[in-house]
Amino acid sequence: WALNSYGMYTILIDPVRCGFDSRAVLKKLAKHNIQSRPLWRPLPDNRPFHDCQAYRIEAAYKLHFEALCLPSSVGLTTQQQERVIQTLIDVFTNNVLI
Repeated sequence: WALNSYGMYTILIDPVRCGFDSRAVLKKLAKHNIQSRPLWRPLPDNRPFHDCQAYRIEAAYKLHFEALCLPSSVGLTTQQQERVIQTLIDVFTNNVLI
């Protein structure tokens, strides 16, 4: 039914359990020339929608601060994928944030 999935790969980082947050991992990846980004910003934080929030959206804010989107291009080579994976392994197993 489907041969490929070209979705966006996202991880959640619990700062209490990990001892660091998603922004620290983002900076670590950037030092290794690996582009990542926070999950999208909740709409009420965008200027045109600032006055449009109709209900509480705590989950959206939690996801924005704890989620990190990883490289997901269909053009990533196996070697590039392995480099991202190894860097993440270093971060999460060794708490290496340098």
